[in-house]
Amino acid sequence: LVKAINGFVGDSFGARRTMAVSFLLQAAALFLYSKGEGANSIGVGNMLLEYFNSVHWPCMTIVLSTHYLDNKEGLEAGVMVLGLSSRAGALIGIPIVSVVNSLLGWRTVASWSIVIPLLGLFIILGFVNDSPSKRIDPQGKGLSFQGIIGSLSNVLGSPLFWLMAFAQAGNGLVRTCERVLGGFFSETTSIDDNKAGGLTAVLSGGLLAGVLIFGALFVKIEWEAKRKLVRWLYLGCGLASAMLGVCSLPQFENYVSSSVLLGAELILVFLFAMFVGVQYYNIPSLLASTFGENKGLCSAYIDGVAYICTSVFWSLFSVIVDSGDYGWVCGWALLLAIVACASLSMDHFMVRFWAERWGNAKDTKEEIDSKESLLPEERASV
Repeated sequence: LVKAINGFVGDSFGARRTMAVSFLLQAAALFLYSKGEGANSIGVGNMLLEYFNSVHWPCMTIVLSTHYLDNKEGLEAGVMVLGLSSRAGALIGIPIVSVVNSLLGWRTVASWSIVIPLLGLFIILGFVNDSPSKRIDPQGKGLSFQGIIGSLSNVLGSPLFWLMAFAQAGNGLVRTCERVLGGFFSETTSIDDNKAGGLTAVLSGGLLAGVLIFGALFVKIEWEAKRKLVRWLYLGCGLASAMLGVCSLPQFENYVSSSVLLGAELILVFLFAMFVGVQYYNIPSLLASTFGENKGLCSAYIDGVAYICTSVFWSLFSVIVDSGDYGWVCGWALLLAIVACASLSMDHFMVRFWAERWGNAKDTKEEIDSKESLLPEERASV
């Protein structure tokens, strides 16, 4: 529901103005959350926080796209930095919040957290413009019925959007895997539940490393090399998923101590996330930047489709895990299959995106594949 709305808002009212209002309302929602009594009021507080927080990524995509309108390399670098900042914030915030929560309680955490959106509001108002020439420069044409229908047709009618959305659904499963990792660690190694929950931060660490290492490489290389890099990254992600399935075999505990098994699982989860950072953070915003006045809508709807798919998957995943001794094995195998499908969708997307929007030549899939088979000196002459 949230993703269906906030893309229109960012496009129509301007990214800067939308983010400023969102930060202010986020601070108010945190205050109400800290004063909540009972499951209903706390649940509403969580919903409001999630809504106001989800506005920012589409808006930042709009801002980057307008500032780097004719600079593809600058846009790719900006998106990489945006992904780095997102994961760095999560990696720093999780342990700090855990410590403060254990010492002072969740209400204190919520109260102190009000400072964060207020700081974001200060930065937006003081340093961010919608475009290089205007502080407030909405990209959309408003929220008329005809305009809404036209925007929806523009985004949802694009095959590139659906290829990216389905690929992002697979990437999103890796990104949201932290919701089951605590249970996975505790059930396969008998570690304490509280400690297992804290160890899920390794997923954010892997995503951060992936954007930092492979994201920087992705920005510097040519499109053919980008496509090849993404293939290898998906292969690495799939192998890590398969090895996590092996680690969850009941018989495996007879040959390896719990501490060694936990260490292996942490390394594999780190690699599992690292190999999907580029696909999750770097590539979707490149597509959104090509949608003119519907940049925010495209960005929001890519995430929206991914969220719907991941919600369905994790519901099914929990049923599979609870089915018996080999539940975790089957769960990781299913995740591997979906990641494989996501890789196919992404590869097809990268071919079409280059040919139709991002590249200067109308290369077909066969032409790109044939170029990749050439020697470097032969490829340069094509």
